[in-house]
Amino acid sequence: MSDEKLWCCHVRGPDDLLPAATELDAHRMANETNQKFGGPQSDRNMPVISAIVIEWPYDAASHAEELAKAKK
Repeated sequence: MSDEKLWCCHVRGPDDLLPAATELDAHRMANETNQKFGGPQSDRNMPVISAIVIEWPYDAASHAEELAKAKK
């Protein structure tokens, strides 16, 4: 069993977890998401979206599976 951490970008608002190959990739994804969707919402019915980097909360197999899906 590896002690290596697995990373993802957690997009709060829609509450999505986007797997990342590395912590740096997760930071890039979070920054891109915040630049594109962050800030005041013009429609008050839409959730406020922000992205942060977190450790993948599930097992390594699910991280690999989701990462493979994201690359397609």
